Amino acid sequence: MWTGEIPLGWEHAAIHPASRTLGRPARADFAVAAQDPTEVSERGNQLHLMPVIEPNNFQRSYYTGTQFWVTVIATSNETDSLPLRLEVAWDGQWNAGESEMG
Repeated sequence: MWTGEIPLGWEHAAIHPASRTLGRPARADFAVAAQDPTEVSERGNQLHLMPVIEPNNFQRSYYTGTQFWVTVIATSNETDSLPLRLEVAWDGQWNAGESEMG
């Protein structure tokens, strides 16, 4: 179990650098499910978390039957958002459609 802050990267960070303005939609890259058969291990497909930095004792990859909780807080120099607690549950299946992956 990891406890601590780990920054997430902004979606399309190469096009829109780190600064964001309130009122504009902002999305962070959180995780990706492996679809490439070469990335599939004997334990099943993988779900990879995508933090900007990866501490040595942080578990980045998860396998079929994964379930865990994450608390996300948007921070700035002036204020922080309310915590958003998310349950991540993945059955190990990968589908091309967004509704199926939901």
